[in-house]
Amino acid sequence: MKKILLLSAFACFTIMPASFGQDASTVSSDTVKASKIAQKAQKLYASGKEKKIAKAIELYKQAGSMGLPSACRFLSDYYMTTTPPDTTESIRWTEILGDMGDEASMLKLVDIYSGRMAASGYPSTSNIPKLLEWSKSLANRGNMVGMENSGACYLLQGDTTQALGWLEKAAEKGSLPSQVALAHIYSQPGSNNVPELAFKYADKASEQGDMECTYMLGNMYMSGYGCPQDYSKAYSCFEKCVGQPIDALDFNMAYCKVEMNGGKMDESAFNLLQSAADKGNPMAQRVVGDCYANGDVVNADLNKALEWYEKAAAQNDPYAQYSASVLLLTGNAPIVQDQAKGLELLEKAASNGLTAAQNDLGMFYLSGRYVEKDTAKGISLLEQASEGGNVYAQSTLASLYFQGNMVGKDETKALRLMQAAAAQGFPEAQFNTGYFYMNKIGTSGLTADERLVTDELVQQSKASNGVITEDQLAIYWIRKASDSGHPMAQANLAMMILSGNAAGTESEAVALLQKSSDQGLADAQYSLGSLYYSGKAGLTKDVQKGLGLIKKAADQGLVQAQYELGMLYLNGDAGVSQNKKTGFNYMKKAADQGVPAAMYYVALCYYQGIGVTANLAETKKWLKKASSQNDDPQVKATAAEALKNIM
Repeated sequence: MKKILLLSAFACFTIMPASFGQDASTVSSDTVKASKIAQKAQKLYASGKEKKIAKAIELYKQAGSMGLPSACRFLSDYYMTTTPPDTTESIRWTEILGDMGDEASMLKLVDIYSGRMAASGYPSTSNIPKLLEWSKSLANRGNMVGMENSGACYLLQGDTTQALGWLEKAAEKGSLPSQVALAHIYSQPGSNNVPELAFKYADKASEQGDMECTYMLGNMYMSGYGCPQDYSKAYSCFEKCVGQPIDALDFNMAYCKVEMNGGKMDESAFNLLQSAADKGNPMAQRVVGDCYANGDVVNADLNKALEWYEKAAAQNDPYAQYSASVLLLTGNAPIVQDQAKGLELLEKAASNGLTAAQNDLGMFYLSGRYVEKDTAKGISLLEQASEGGNVYAQSTLASLYFQGNMVGKDETKALRLMQAAAAQGFPEAQFNTGYFYMNKIGTSGLTADERLVTDELVQQSKASNGVITEDQLAIYWIRKASDSGHPMAQANLAMMILSGNAAGTESEAVALLQKSSDQGLADAQYSLGSLYYSGKAGLTKDVQKGLGLIKKAADQGLVQAQYELGMLYLNGDAGVSQNKKTGFNYMKKAADQGVPAAMYYVALCYYQGIGVTANLAETKKWLKKASSQNDDPQVKATAAEALKNIM
């Protein structure tokens, strides 16, 4: 009796519904009945006889229909053993189990409807609606697999909001696939681009050993995407990826090494570049070419530079195409000039959107250098480069529209183009933009908003209740150019400060003139020299220092300096010994450049033999020149009267 009771208890336990919290006293009579039916089915099936097996299956169906999980589970497996397998029935009984809340069956259904159980005989194609249905059932129970698959299904259906919600829940529970997916989603361009979240999930996935996200994390540190830029951390991430099939890995490691080394290439960085180049990475090939072209780490070798440029150019790298074209067009030794090949590469680089190539090719067509002159084509290429943000093309076009040269004169368009280059920090364009505003060139065609091309100008306009004058804009741009080290801007700003037209101190103005003078600008040398000579702008008077600076300007051909030196040396002055010959020579230089007063004094020197042998013919020649000048009516009249007296 005890043996029978034990067997019965065991039998009942093995076929009870999978409801672990259910007390034996609460088991319904239907469940007991279903269990007995299943016990009978089990005995029939165990006989191995075909008719009894068929009867057993019918009994299992009856028990399963009464809600007995073990019967449903048996039928789910059984229908996959028939010939052929009956996947429809297998899935039906698995779904009945799933509806009972059996998590293992739900997981199986997720695998079935995703197509992951094709090897077991189930369909190989996915069924997204059904997959989502069972994934959500799991997800709502807190199951991480369900959350992962719910997120994936919503992504496929285009419901990003729902997808992100489920993926984030899974990711926070430690789901690596979800972390990887989120890192990609949040790093893509568009409305879901959130750099900080992309970094967050790439970091989590990297911590779990995902090499794809570790590499992504390195790129984020390298570019400062979603995190502070940190080349050391980027390099550490890339180091972990060594051995992975990542084409740009060596190149990125080399880049980080250079940045970690203050922008200097060293042997280890070059070796990484060389490795990447040898593997066919076009960026690395181009940079290796740069190293050989510039003699950076390796000995300069233009032939090797061209070799590497051409390898990268063959992979359609526009920068390499451009660099190779420069070498071939210029033909600097030992490179043999090959204009046809150089132009071919330059045109490829231009077609690939490289604005530097478009600018150069455009200039060639305008000038007829290397190619047959074609103004329309040249302007078109410059327009392309300008639209791409090339400051040289923008400045060139601005000059052409300002002058009306090769294009219709359009001062407003000239100003727009010059401003565009200035806003990108191009010092020459900044100075010229200041010049345009100072002289009211093209300004009338711009709206108030079109003048505010930088955030600084927008803020400056707001601070002054939307009022910003053309003079203020002129000073703004000239100061910008001055800050960028533009010598003419420095000199102009200094004189504007000294004249009270711009804010600043005398010492600031003198410092600007000194900077400009040190860069060799004759106007600055003359202005600074004049200040030292006269002891103005807070400077201690220093005649010799002033004279030396004025001489530098005069020797560079500055006519005003030549004329002044001529007067100083001819007449002698405080601190300047009279030297008539030197005075005449400087005065003659000023006269040769068309200064009417200088022409008159040269004539006087020839007449009286001051610093030069007297020569009446030369006297008459220079008096005639002076008397024909309309720029200085007083000199013109004086020279004409003198000419009458000696005729």
